[in-house]
Amino acid sequence: MNGAAHWLAFYPIGLGKNLIVSFDMGDEVFREIMLPEGIDGGDLWTRDNSVAVFGECLSFVQHDQSFGNDSCCIWVMKEYGVVKSWVKQISIDLQGGLSMAFGFRKNGEVLMATCGEEVLMANCSEDIVSYDSEVGRIKNSGIRGIPYSFYVDTYIESLVLLNRANGVLGRQATSRYAFWHK
Repeated sequence: MNGAAHWLAFYPIGLGKNLIVSFDMGDEVFREIMLPEGIDGGDLWTRDNSVAVFGECLSFVQHDQSFGNDSCCIWVMKEYGVVKSWVKQISIDLQGGLSMAFGFRKNGEVLMATCGEEVLMANCSEDIVSYDSEVGRIKNSGIRGIPYSFYVDTYIESLVLLNRANGVLGRQATSRYAFWHK
């Protein structure tokens, strides 16, 4: 996204602050992007939160598994780098068998995992499904795996060379977590 790799990070000592860190491949500079107001504190590490590209925009996938709540919100930054442009685009109730969102299709459908048949008491397999938030439809992809085995990344093919002074990265990259020290 915008020639930069993005990932979730946090200040580990005393600040209680979570954020997105980007590394611009063109000018080789790290930048901080604040999360939507009101959700920048707390413990991101106990949830399946992630950074992704939704449409043409940077997005933050927030899973809330607090007492009595099991939901997922997709936050979209409408104007890149402008904190006040975060908008809650989609809210998904996860109490109906969906376990986590982990990516997006080009058509805007959310790729999610759902816990399938229980094989043994503590074991289950997950299925990849696509969720159309506009009509509330879930479509099974037929792909099955073990819990937390699915991963999606976003990229744009490019022939741009990276070892040039004015080169730009042609691959959009996101990652899960990092510690951030200034």
